[in-house]
Amino acid sequence: MRLSYKWLSEYVDLSGITPEELAEKMTTAGLEVEGVEPMAQGTNLVIGEVVECEDIPETHLHATVTRIGPNPEDVTKIVCGAPNCRKGLKVIAALPGAELPGGTITAKPLRGYESNGMLCALYELGVDKKNLTEYQLSGIEELPADAPVGERNVFGYLGLDDTILDVSLTPNRADCSAMWNMAKEVGAILHREVRWPDYEGKADTGTPTSFRVASNTDKCPAFTGKVVNHVKVGPSPKWMVNYLHAAGMNSINNVVDISNFVMLETGQPLHYYNLAKLSAGDITVVDDRELTMTALDGEQFDIKKGDLLITTGGEATGIAGIMGGEESMIDETTEGIFIEAANFNAVSVRRTSIRLNLITEAAQRFTKGIEPLSMKKAVDRSVQLLEKYADASGFEETILCGDHSYQPVVVKETLSHCNDLLGTEFTMEQVTEALKWLDFKPEVNGDEIICHIPSYRTDIERPADIDEEVIRLIGFDSLKSTLPYSWDWTFL
Repeated sequence: MRLSYKWLSEYVDLSGITPEELAEKMTTAGLEVEGVEPMAQGTNLVIGEVVECEDIPETHLHATVTRIGPNPEDVTKIVCGAPNCRKGLKVIAALPGAELPGGTITAKPLRGYESNGMLCALYELGVDKKNLTEYQLSGIEELPADAPVGERNVFGYLGLDDTILDVSLTPNRADCSAMWNMAKEVGAILHREVRWPDYEGKADTGTPTSFRVASNTDKCPAFTGKVVNHVKVGPSPKWMVNYLHAAGMNSINNVVDISNFVMLETGQPLHYYNLAKLSAGDITVVDDRELTMTALDGEQFDIKKGDLLITTGGEATGIAGIMGGEESMIDETTEGIFIEAANFNAVSVRRTSIRLNLITEAAQRFTKGIEPLSMKKAVDRSVQLLEKYADASGFEETILCGDHSYQPVVVKETLSHCNDLLGTEFTMEQVTEALKWLDFKPEVNGDEIICHIPSYRTDIERPADIDEEVIRLIGFDSLKSTLPYSWDWTFL
């Protein structure tokens, strides 16, 4: 998982903890961080403006005069070979001595013209090329017209002042595929409060609906949907684009980006359908069709019996848990949407995604298992963000299909058994303190500890799981060297 340090700090205070220190603490607590890498790299950068641009004869180069400070006389000469270099353009200038991923920038003449630096493309600053458009890859970065000339905190201005922690997740920790849950984990490790957004109940509104949802297969035990009659499709806010890029996802438009952003926050895969393409007014999940359909990526896939399929009016409109169909795509003409949040069988999704070689972010999460309450969280958060960033209105009541019940999990352990199993001498205060930071809400009854497990910790089922949480948070260095118990076979 790609974990954004900056995004994580939205939920838990990371002051005084560098990304490298956080990586070490997480690894010690059982979440192995395999790498720490900045989103962009470069020193001695400044936002500039090209005030003169002259073509150098018989070359593709341009001799520029670039203003790099607030005053008209704050200028320098830089030769640039990008085809989009032109007068009036706001740019990123790397001045002599700048350390970039490709090397050190020096002042030296080019084709007889003075050049005191370099005008940069984002990929030359280490930004992942897959997050850039073809136009961005073809030339220097074009900054907005109001970009502040002379600004030295270039990455801060661009929102690229972030560091990515590459976290290797074990199969049992499906909860850590969600930013909110990862924040809870980090908060427990650092003993710091975690602040989730105030999202609860945001979808508990809407007029009566005639839209229908159904599941004709036990591979879809629960389905939640909501009609949103009016949205305004446009660009996403820059902060959301940056967080999606940090997670390794591209920005499409504000509506699609919100669905992906909420998935990354909550761990619940979502699909937003173009409401106009669901004219039949229904969604049905089936697994008994054989057909060929075109998915959102433009590729055609052969659906076999047993594959989960989303249909409307009897026609296929999505490969359940993996990718939507091309017909339901949200674009600039979309006026209304239908929100889907469902629970699809992990084995079924895994088999289909592997057979189709379609390993999407959604498929990976369904394969690992979904939190029982994540559907409600995701729809609530979707409504909140759609209202704020897509001018959403015309909500209809939330539709529920299948089993949405959730039975809270309670696990009991004793201090004596915990210490015997671990070979430790922890006090009740030490153990309950660790469990409190995990939001296990421990209750003490003599030697017994009663833990109320959060819905997202689906890996906690038995007393030994509690013991594992205790030792990894208090520290494996607390374990003493002990001899294993052995039987005396003499009298048997």
